[in-house]
Amino acid sequence: MNSQGYRIIKNFIEVDNDTFDLMGKLIKTAQPIFNDNPMARRNDNKRLQLDLNPKLYRIDPWFKLLRDKIDELGSPDHIMTDSFLLSSLPGCKAQAAHTDYVPDEVLKATTDDTVPLLFLLALEDNTFLNVWPASHHHIQKELRSSPIYRQTVCLNKGDAVLFRADLVHGGAAYNTSNMRLHAYLDHPSVTRDPNRTWIVYKHADKSSSLYASIIE
Repeated sequence: MNSQGYRIIKNFIEVDNDTFDLMGKLIKTAQPIFNDNPMARRNDNKRLQLDLNPKLYRIDPWFKLLRDKIDELGSPDHIMTDSFLLSSLPGCKAQAAHTDYVPDEVLKATTDDTVPLLFLLALEDNTFLNVWPASHHHIQKELRSSPIYRQTVCLNKGDAVLFRADLVHGGAAYNTSNMRLHAYLDHPSVTRDPNRTWIVYKHADKSSSLYASIIE
C-alpha cells in the first residue's frame, strides 16, 4: 500500500439488507458537501454527507463488527474516529483532487507506520473512488514532476479501499445514485482539522512537483 498509497480489500464485510435499509433511512438527512473541480467550479449539490452517531458502534451488532474489522487495519496506535455516510445523486460530478488532511510539516514527518489512514466501504455495487497513485510521494518531499493520471477504483458491495492520508484522491462522478461509508483512522501524531479539505488546484504551491504532476 505504501508504494501506490492505497489497497483494495475485496469482501471486507457482508452488507445485509437490514443494514442497508437502515443506512438508506439515515442518509435522508444528509447535507451537501464540496463538489467542484477545475473544469466545473460551481457545486452541483449532488454529493451529500451524514455524520454517523458513534452510538451506532456500541449498540448495533453490524456496526460493532465493522468497528472491530476496521481496528485491525492500522497499527495499535491508529484510532477510528469520525465516520460518515456519503451519497451521490444521479449526475453527480467528480470532486477535485484533494487530501482530507493538510499536508503540513507534521503530516510530512509521518512514517509508513504513523501516517493516518482513510477507509471507504461500498454499500452497493458500482461504488467508485478516484485516486492519483503514488501522489503521496510528492507530498512527502519534492520530486521531479511527472504526470500522475487519475485512476478510478471500482468496488462491489462489501468491498473496501484503505488509503493513506497523504494520497491525493477525490469522489468520482456517478450517473446513478450511490451510498457508501467513509471513516478515518487517525494517529495521535497528527491532528486533523475535521472541517478542512486541502484541494490541489486551490491550495497547492503552483511551483511544487505535486501541482505540476496531478492531471485531473
